[in-house]
Amino acid sequence: MNYRKPQDLKVLTGTFRPDRDHANPLLESDLPEKVETPSHLGSAGKRQWRKLVKLLRDEDLLKKVDLGCLEACCLAYDEMVQSSYDMKTHRKKQEEAEQALTCVDGPDDLKAQLALIRHHSGMVDKSRSAKNKAMQLYHKFMNEFGLSPGSRIRLDLNTEKEEPSEFEQMFSVKSS
Repeated sequence: MNYRKPQDLKVLTGTFRPDRDHANPLLESDLPEKVETPSHLGSAGKRQWRKLVKLLRDEDLLKKVDLGCLEACCLAYDEMVQSSYDMKTHRKKQEEAEQALTCVDGPDDLKAQLALIRHHSGMVDKSRSAKNKAMQLYHKFMNEFGLSPGSRIRLDLNTEKEEPSEFEQMFSVKSS
């Protein structure tokens, strides 16, 4: 995801340069009062959409052009939650099939039971892989919006300059 950092984030981090400010009318247009939740998102994605829209709108970090990126973020979140649920479900079915091995009647039943165990084991692995990919993608989107702990640390939200202490003035050292 190599694209430009939003101007609002540049201002917050202190990297905004007015000489490179190219007014973009798309960035200046604000969101409509009511932003519709995309209908194709699952329930977890819709909850995350509403939460992030409110949060980003309150901080004035969400513009109309960001809605597609936010939709992809919430889609990744929804996929992550769904994959976690699928993984749990298949793990439970795998355990049930393993416990049923003790009461197998014949070799055909044993083969069928082992095939069922292998199937659920494979589905657990596929679900785990899908969940991990969705988590990575979600984390990247959260960084883009400045919503991960690491990206918040990079934001310089303290605009007030503190007076240096007598020790700092004497030794030219800034204490933390």
